[in-house]
Amino acid sequence: MDFMQTVTKFEQTVSTMVAHALQLNVIKFDGNVSTYATKNKIIKNLGAGKLSKEAQIEELATYLRTKDGYEAYQELTAEVE
Repeated sequence: MDFMQTVTKFEQTVSTMVAHALQLNVIKFDGNVSTYATKNKIIKNLGAGKLSKEAQIEELATYLRTKDGYEAYQELTAEVE
């Protein structure tokens, strides 16, 4: 598998995990703020403007794929499993 295929697969995996976490009520979006549903903890403020649910999922997934989002990614992964 080449590098671009690996990157694309990782991007899809993170987006799928975020969507799955929403379905399981592990996380929720309050406006453009993503939070854990059972914890009083913000994951990420996704910015201003009206975002669709798909855009919110992609924004959060993009953040989780960054260096700054690494710990949040690990925590969310543990919560979903």
